Amino acid sequence: MESELATGRVRSTGGPDGHLTQEILAILHKWGIHTLGQLAALDKEELRARLGAEAVRLWERANGTATRLLKFVQPPEAFEESFEFDHEIETVEPLLFMLRRFLEQLALRLSG
Repeated sequence: MESELATGRVRSTGGPDGHLTQEILAILHKWGIHTLGQLAALDKEELRARLGAEAVRLWERANGTATRLLKFVQPPEAFEESFEFDHEIETVEPLLFMLRRFLEQLALRLSG
């Protein structure tokens, strides 16, 4: 896995600073830096001095030290579903059918 990352191509992932990142990547390519391993091998402070904070963010991503803020969603603490069967359940199949349906609804709520 580590060797795969080291040989991964340096490229922009877009984002709000995409235009700046493209300029930095063009400079890195002129320097002969084409892989994440090559970028990670550069000195962080030298990179900061030459290309600025955005280049350091790229370096941190290449080295696996970058942090990004996540927006956490607080799901409701309890989920409740109910269903009244018209007849007494004599086999497990109707119950499994309803449980599967409830789980699908729960999965949709959690993903949304």
